Formats: sequence, structure tokens, C-alpha cells
Amino acid sequence: MYRLSSYSIFSEPLENGGYVILNGLTGAMDFMTNETALDLIKYQFKPNLPNNLLDKDSFSEFIERGHITNLSHDDEREQMRSTSKLLSEIEKETPCFVIVPNLDCNYRCTYCFERPLQNKISFTNKDITTNFNTVVSDQQIDSIFKTIEFIKSKPKTKPLDQIILYGGEPLSKENKDVVYKIVNHRSAREFTFVAITNGHDLDHFFPLLRKDKINQIQVCIDGPKRIHDSRRISKTGESSYDKIMKHLQVLVSKEISINIRVHIDQSNIGYFNELINIFDSKGLLNNKSIIIYVSLIYSKTPEGRVTTKVDILEIINNLNNSISKYNNIFIGSTQTNANIFISDALNKWKPYRLRSYYCLANSGMYVFLPDGNINACWESIGKDCSKIGSYFPSDKPNFNKMALEKWFNRSVNHIDECLDCPYCLVCAGGCAQYAEYNTGSLYKPFCDNFDLVFPHVLAKTCEDFISN
Repeated sequence: MYRLSSYSIFSEPLENGGYVILNGLTGAMDFMTNETALDLIKYQFKPNLPNNLLDKDSFSEFIERGHITNLSHDDEREQMRSTSKLLSEIEKETPCFVIVPNLDCNYRCTYCFERPLQNKISFTNKDITTNFNTVVSDQQIDSIFKTIEFIKSKPKTKPLDQIILYGGEPLSKENKDVVYKIVNHRSAREFTFVAITNGHDLDHFFPLLRKDKINQIQVCIDGPKRIHDSRRISKTGESSYDKIMKHLQVLVSKEISINIRVHIDQSNIGYFNELINIFDSKGLLNNKSIIIYVSLIYSKTPEGRVTTKVDILEIINNLNNSISKYNNIFIGSTQTNANIFISDALNKWKPYRLRSYYCLANSGMYVFLPDGNINACWESIGKDCSKIGSYFPSDKPNFNKMALEKWFNRSVNHIDECLDCPYCLVCAGGCAQYAEYNTGSLYKPFCDNFDLVFPHVLAKTCEDFISN
């Protein structure tokens, strides 16, 4: 007796007809006609599938690729658990390193989640103002790279070849010397760097922005000048919009990747089309070295829960027509990552890349802070909830074993709700820190409307592939 796999995922209808089916356990993707897809959807989550629903060859092929199975849901669920466990062991072999050169920032953005941390810097006799904890010292830079070497020396460990610079604002001109020392450190030669920056002082770092140094940056532009400047506020009173746009014009000619993040909430969603026209006039659209993506603004309720006031479906419906003709604009990081994975599978004729961890914070992210501590998650830097150890002032790192296990063992094979979900190894449980904020536990899902966004992304990406 055969049935449709419990992990079958159907795309939205393709514009010119047909659907795509993705199996969330095998990663197999297949195109199908409207008739075939609609016939199969009728039997989703039902125990039996008629043998005459597909022709003999198609039926056999769908069994081979995992779309159709003779396993019970419980048996298939155990396969999912085993696959997730295996993936988690592999993913743990690739840690990621994040260096925070500076906890302060030259901006005071209206929605910044680090504001409580930055506010402490403004006053004396607060925790944040003890020695060496606002900007990393030369001693700390050496200790950071010693700790990186220590982590790299563990068996079966092959770190990512990029180090992320994060903040605060990592690329502020006041701390130019610190950043140059980090990027040019003798132990950094095997790494390149990514900078998550507001872009205000980029002209002071142009010599580092090259293929073998900082070869990728992320900046934020939240709307046309009048909107952006009211949200991303420079402490000096300068127009943050003018500075970033000026620098982007220079960077387009360099051999680096540029991610432009547009933070969206109810106050600026209506200006996105105007911003697209500006991007078009600046030559930023349909550019292979530039990715532009919309990011929802999340905030905490008085009870400490994470929420957003903008409906992701509203964004998709409002903006989809505007962005459909551009191949480098995406709605959310979910769409950005999914597009990369889907495109990679289509172009290389291989299965979709399944994963057991939502992000590197759960497989081995080490965030080095100027206060000498190491956090696992950059969504909660400076907070005890993701603190996993320290690298300074002792001669070698001191890790909290319980905290390490809590963060680095969070994979979907440990989240029961995920194991029953078709998106288990596609969504991979969502943000762990947001799950903890909302439920009190890292080991709960944070779904964030993934099931509404992904079918849209699957259809759009496959349509682009067909048209090209």
C-alpha cells in the first residue's frame, strides 16, 4: 500500500502552468503538470494512494525519489529523525567565527535591538564600561585568534573560510586601526571577511575591501532619503542615506559581494516601490554581485515575546509584482536562502540542500565580544542567555559545557513538533533565540510563516530557472 510522503511540499502554481514538488526527506525536486499535482494534493496526508493515479513509469520514479512511499508515517518519521541526526553531526564540523571589534555604534537606529547595550556605554559605573569591553585591545585580538586556532585543532573540524565582522558598528572610523589589525593579523591569512556594517564610514576601509580581505558587506537602506534618515539616524547629524549611497557607487566597481537589507514595518512598506526605482537609477538591480532583500522588523512585547506587526503575506502580495522582473530582490532572508539552495540544486542537477540546523548559532558560531566573553548567537550579544564562555583575560578559552551543549545540540531531531512537519529539514526549526524568547526553550520551533513563504519562493525560483 502506497501513500504520498508526509514530507511532500508543493509549490504555488507556476505562472505558465504546472507545479514543483519537493520532498523534504530526500531533497528530490520534480516538475509536474497541473493535473498530476492537483490529483496528488487530494491525497496529501491520506493513508492510501490509488495505483492508477500515475502511469507506471512515473509511479516508479516517484517511489525512487521519495515522493511516494510504502512506509507508515511513524516509520518515515523515524527516517527523518535519523537523517536529521546524521546531518547535525556533519554540520557541527564547520564552525563559524564572528568578531565584534566595537560594541558602540555611530548610529542610533529607531528599531535597534542592541540599544540597551549601547545605552550602558553612555554612562559611567555600568557593567559595559569595565576594562577592554567597548573596543577590543591588541591583547584581545591575539587571544581571539588563539581561541580560533584552539577550536580549529579539534578532530573533524573544518571552519568556514570567512570571519564575520559584527557590532555595534564594526567599520567605524574611530576604530579603523583595530579593524586593520584584525584583518591583517598573521593568523587571519587563511580567512576572508564579511562585514555587517551600516556603511557610513566605508571610505576609511576601501583598501581592505577586496577579494582577499573583506570581500562581502551588508548594508541597510530603509527607503528613500527622507524615510531612511528618519529611521537610521547618524549621531553626527549627517545624512546616513547620502553617505551609504555614495559609498555603494564606489563598491559596485570592486570585486566584492554586496547585500542590501531593507528593514520593513508598517511605517515604510509603502515606500518600497519608490526605493526600487532609486536602486534602478543607481544600477543596483539585476546585478550578480548585489543581493537586495526585505527584512521584517521584530520587536519584543512587554512580556518578552518576539513579534512583528507586518504580515509576510501582505508583503508578498504587495511587493511581488514590483520585484518579479528583478532577479536580485528577495522578500526576507528565508526567500534569499531558499532561492540560493533551490537555484544550486537546479543548476547542478542535484537534490535540494537539507539541513538540521537553522543557523550557525546551533552548529558552532563563536561570537567574540570586547568584554572578553563568547556568545553563540548575534541576536543576543552581550546577554547571558547565549553566553558560552570567555577568551580573555585567561591564557586559553574557558567554555561552559552546559551552555555549549544547549546551543550546539539544538537540531530538529530534538524538536518533536518539527519531525512531523514537511519543512523539517528545509526550515530547520527557525531561530533558536526567538524560540527561547517566546517559549522559554531553545528546543521549540519558531516557524515564522515559513510554510507560507516557501511555496512562493519554490515557484518563483523554478520559473526563473525555466525562463533562463
